[in-house]
Amino acid sequence: MMSKLEYKLNVSSGTSGLALALFLSGCSGVSDMSFAFIDKDLSEVSTSTKEIVGHEVKFFRDESERQRLSDIIDDLTGAKSVDMDTAVKIAILNNKDVQNSLADVGIAAIKKSRSTSPQNPKFSVGVLGIGSAELGAYKALETLIHVDVSNAINKNRTEVIAHKELQQAKLAAVLNVLRVTEKTKKSWINSVYAFETLELIKNAKETADASAELAEKLGQTGAITKAEQAKHFVFDAALSADLAKAEVLSRNAKLELAQVLGLVNLDEGFFVPDVLPKLPAEQTLLTDNMNKITEDRLDLKIMRQELEMAAEVLGIAANNSVLSNMELVIGLEKEREKHEGQIKSEITPSAEFEFTIPIFKYGKRKRKEAEFNYLKIANDFSKNALDAKAEIKSVRNTLQASYYVARQYEDHIVPLRRTIEEEALLSYNGMITSTFELILAVRERLDADLQNAKAKRDFFLARANAATAQYGPGMGSNILPGEIGMSGQSGEEEH
Repeated sequence: MMSKLEYKLNVSSGTSGLALALFLSGCSGVSDMSFAFIDKDLSEVSTSTKEIVGHEVKFFRDESERQRLSDIIDDLTGAKSVDMDTAVKIAILNNKDVQNSLADVGIAAIKKSRSTSPQNPKFSVGVLGIGSAELGAYKALETLIHVDVSNAINKNRTEVIAHKELQQAKLAAVLNVLRVTEKTKKSWINSVYAFETLELIKNAKETADASAELAEKLGQTGAITKAEQAKHFVFDAALSADLAKAEVLSRNAKLELAQVLGLVNLDEGFFVPDVLPKLPAEQTLLTDNMNKITEDRLDLKIMRQELEMAAEVLGIAANNSVLSNMELVIGLEKEREKHEGQIKSEITPSAEFEFTIPIFKYGKRKRKEAEFNYLKIANDFSKNALDAKAEIKSVRNTLQASYYVARQYEDHIVPLRRTIEEEALLSYNGMITSTFELILAVRERLDADLQNAKAKRDFFLARANAATAQYGPGMGSNILPGEIGMSGQSGEEEH
């Protein structure tokens, strides 16, 4: 009994064209397949980002969808104060790197789908004896179908590799969202911190202005010396310099946030709060289960997929080290000849098997190369796993310390400095304390407020690091350049 392939190859010359047309039309139907599987993979990425960062992602494919995104962003930012969660939502939806990583998922999904489909055979037609005097158009017609046997042998491994590449692309997309989330949180924290610093200096400046005005009047009456007057004026001028610097830092911090959010009009049309959130009543510590951490880390999952792919490549290299480039060629040859004035045709089937003999052992070299590549990736995986454990411990220590420092400032240092300033002001009004003592109290109160804001900022940055470190490598601690410390001094020396 003939197989389907044999039947198609052994048809008469009169029906061979029809059979070939039907075969090709059947294959072309695959090109009309649905691409719903891409939406499924993108949906899995969105589900993962929802679990890890609290927001879903969406791939915008055309102009109408991008316009809807623009409307959503306008609604979230239009003359409104943007909190951290809203900023993260905008950044994830509007970030071009996130969109590119989702496009990579679509590309990997198509490659995986292609790997599961049979490879298209090559079809060739040869004409011999063209323009023969006796036979007219041609003497012989040869049709061949080439089937790549090596590809068929390694097909399972190729499918596994394509599947793992897709998993890698999905993990990389989630990791990209995680990094954008961390960057957005830190930019928002720095921006709010900058505006909180600005407000604190403004409040101190109002006190210093009133003090300088009073000192000027007292100096006119001779109640205080010119030296005491000068101390008030110097303090007021120093705060003016600090205020100018704080205004620049706050504008630049907001500009950076707008850039992270991908807003076209940059820092126009939205606001941020001018004070950081209060500290939580207690700090939730990171898990110390290092095995669970290394299982959850996205970067290690990506490397694990890479390691498994290297093992499959090693298997393919082993298969090809014996025989490679194997190809099965099946065909028909139609030969014409003139006999007793009539042209007769004879159709003869043919079959060939081609392969490369590894005389020079290129296959073994490729296999050895694959082995070294596998070992290299395995070593990288071990190193990165160790780095992940060290990073988690470091982040955990920083988070604990920053919470303790911020709590000390909020609960003890700032309230005590306020009490000292209030008592100094009362004493000064009653002519009990000197000008120097009053200025010192006001300056130390301002410095305590600035350090309190900085301590809160450091804690929230550490918490952003911790949220990232559970699932991937963090960016480290990001602080604003040229921070303002004690009135009239730059905080740059501390960093």
